[in-house]
Amino acid sequence: MRITKKTKKNKTRINLLPYEDRIKILNAKKRLIILIIIAAYIILLAVSDIGFYMASVSKGNIIAKLNERLLVLRSKNILYKNMNNVILKKEKLQGILKKEISAIEKLGAMKTNWSGKLIKIVGASPNGVWLNGISAGKGTLNINGNSLSLINISEYIKNLKATGFLKKLYLKSVGRKSVKGNTYYSFVIEGVLTMRT
Repeated sequence: MRITKKTKKNKTRINLLPYEDRIKILNAKKRLIILIIIAAYIILLAVSDIGFYMASVSKGNIIAKLNERLLVLRSKNILYKNMNNVILKKEKLQGILKKEISAIEKLGAMKTNWSGKLIKIVGASPNGVWLNGISAGKGTLNINGNSLSLINISEYIKNLKATGFLKKLYLKSVGRKSVKGNTYYSFVIEGVLTMRT
């Protein structure tokens, strides 16, 4: 046992602990310091893990926000493409409609007043000519009739030309017939229709 004197402000202190006890105390202090260092290291690791976790959560949030923006951009791009397709289809439809309207207008211009034409065609027949039928083909008109003389048929063709409804008139067929002693001529006149109304 060792006795030491320490003086501090006129106070005397005597250390009466045996040497082994002091070693134990020193070892205990070393262990305490090591435990404090280990605890500080663990706390430092925990703080860094929390920092990394917060950074990863923050990165995750940033990535989630970027993904949301990407989805918005994709949807805007899809809407843009769809709108462009709609605009192109609209323009195509407008072009088709313009063609259809012009075709309808052309048909309207070609519209024929048949009742008026037929009245004039029948009215052009001179005395001694009577009609059996009128038939229309592809742009042509056939007039079947009978006449008392060939001169009447010629006069009828001349009158038809004067109406202006037919062009390129020609006598398709003519035949002489006799019924109960009466002679007459059966004829077919063909003409190309004009586009005039």
